Amino acid sequence: MDVLIRSPTFIIGLSIISLELFASIVLSFFILVVILCDWQKTRHLRSRDRIEVALNSSAVLFTVVSTFSLFPDILQTKFLQNWSSKNIVNFFSVYSMCSCSWLTALLCFFYFIKVVNVQSGFLVWVKMKIASIVPWQIFAVELVSLGTSFLSLLLYRPPQVLHRNESIIEQSHQSLEIRTYRALVADGIFLLICLPFVLSFITTIITVGFLMLHIQKMKDTMTLGDINLTLYRRVIHKMLHFLVLYSVFYLSMFFYHSEVFAPYSLGYWIDLFLIFLFSPAQAFLHILDNPKLRSSWRRMLRPQQKFLQQ
Repeated sequence: MDVLIRSPTFIIGLSIISLELFASIVLSFFILVVILCDWQKTRHLRSRDRIEVALNSSAVLFTVVSTFSLFPDILQTKFLQNWSSKNIVNFFSVYSMCSCSWLTALLCFFYFIKVVNVQSGFLVWVKMKIASIVPWQIFAVELVSLGTSFLSLLLYRPPQVLHRNESIIEQSHQSLEIRTYRALVADGIFLLICLPFVLSFITTIITVGFLMLHIQKMKDTMTLGDINLTLYRRVIHKMLHFLVLYSVFYLSMFFYHSEVFAPYSLGYWIDLFLIFLFSPAQAFLHILDNPKLRSSWRRMLRPQQKFLQQ
């Protein structure tokens, strides 16, 4: 292990991951500070800002937990070897991952409600009451994430001690039952984590379909220069960016836990880079998406740009 730590590949890989962790913390805290400072001045928090505060709080938690979860594997240390420590880290890891996924699905639903023009039905009521509904949706999302986290604890129960007087057949049957039980729990957790991604995909497809109908209607009425068209396209681009980000993240997590790549191979490092890139990339997308965050970020960078130009 000492030889491995001194290798240039290991040092470069660990440096890149450390930079990603630092960027994630800085960008997430920047978003939280800007939104909360604006709330302190105006005493008003918009629905989208509420979702972004919850989402970036979960992203910070995911970054911290990922550090405790993945770094011991990278460094091959005996940190977090007891069952209680593993349970705690696994609990918060599943919670933060599930919370980020559901809150992103909620953000896509929020865009969908704002863009799609409906005349009657349940969605009209949701559109009118969206400001009061969003806090309850966030609360429900966190409850689902907590429930999924408690479910994940069933995967990490201490192994049962097999008695010597038990036959080989009984021991094999008991081991098979344990593996089947854990596989069922893992499948349930996987479905609960992937469900928000499916919902985000569905809302994005519906929004794209609505945009195509809107474009066709404007072509028929010769009003293709409608300013709403640009707004709709921007919203769809935001939703597509989040879909691509979560697709890459889920795929990277699947490759890592399935041990597709050999430890410390090129694929192994690229997979880790993509996992740790998730939080800073998500925060960066939020900054680009939100005009208030974008302008605050530019104001913060302006003195540094003037200093570099001198």
